[in-house]
Amino acid sequence: MTIGFVFLVSAMTVSALLFGVALVRGTGPERLLAGTLFVSGLLEAFILWLGPSLKESVQEGMCLLLDLVLFAMILAIALRANRLYPLWLGGLQLVTLACHLADLSVMSGAKANAAMQWVPFCAQLMVMMWGLFANTTSRRRDPSWTT
Repeated sequence: MTIGFVFLVSAMTVSALLFGVALVRGTGPERLLAGTLFVSGLLEAFILWLGPSLKESVQEGMCLLLDLVLFAMILAIALRANRLYPLWLGGLQLVTLACHLADLSVMSGAKANAAMQWVPFCAQLMVMMWGLFANTTSRRRDPSWTT
């Protein structure tokens, strides 16, 4: 048994428990986020299980696509939920995407370091633009700050 397998089983166990608790005790955002993370984990495990029969580049591309979809779903939920932690989940998923980009690049040294610093920043700017646009075009006027 490898450490990667133990980590995968542990992560999926925690994910399944979180999903179960969210179904029983959570509200909409919690159920959606926990379900999204659980299904994403199952799909990634399936991709890794298929690993020996796939080319390495195909497996990496499938994992990257899965992480992009997961980021989009977390972002959509985070921008609608009146909670802070979905934004943290989105930020952590952004780090995962940055690691994918670093892994796919053939850069080394200073170029790789610059890419790891600027790619997340550019993505944050795009998220900020989208959030600002959504806020300014919304017909609903919620208070900006809760007390």
